Amino acid sequence: MTGCASILLAAGGSSRLGKMKQLLQIDGESLLRRTARFAAEAGCSPNIVVLGASVEALRPELDALDVEVVINADWPKGMGSSLGVAINSLMQRSLVPAAALLLVCDQPNVDAELMRAIIAQQVAAATAIVASRYAGVVGVPAVFASTFFPELAAIQGDRGARHILLQHSAQTSYVDFPRGNFDVDTPADELLLKQSRL
Repeated sequence: MTGCASILLAAGGSSRLGKMKQLLQIDGESLLRRTARFAAEAGCSPNIVVLGASVEALRPELDALDVEVVINADWPKGMGSSLGVAINSLMQRSLVPAAALLLVCDQPNVDAELMRAIIAQQVAAATAIVASRYAGVVGVPAVFASTFFPELAAIQGDRGARHILLQHSAQTSYVDFPRGNFDVDTPADELLLKQSRL
């Protein structure tokens, strides 16, 4: 086993927003490219980006980045299917990463510093899982030891990994991420994102 991989789940169709949230801009850079770039800067490898809807529009955003694009043809089935595609890709390698950092691209306040802190805490605290903590909940970004890969790959439907965090709380430590509760799902969220960057 080697290092910490990253998995960026970016396959959704952004139905609530009405356009591809992956292409929303911060300082001239799309949320998709920005999050993928931060994962590479945080030292993750390999960096898996799962695309599904609008692949041809999104793929160019990843040009010249140290990422591997994986396509989830079943993306309408939800986030669980995308996570399964990514985890299975990691488990089929001759060198399976020791851990994987799970990311989504609609958290504009995520940066490489936060990612590095989460990865470092997993190593220092010797806990199997390190999750972000914000607004009274726990969630992504979160790093999972490879022992949890089969459990992650088995997630079905439109759900992420939060239930695994809750089920294994005794093996989980946390990094506080006060601004993690803001994600971009609706036109109102997009307006807040634009206003925060004025």
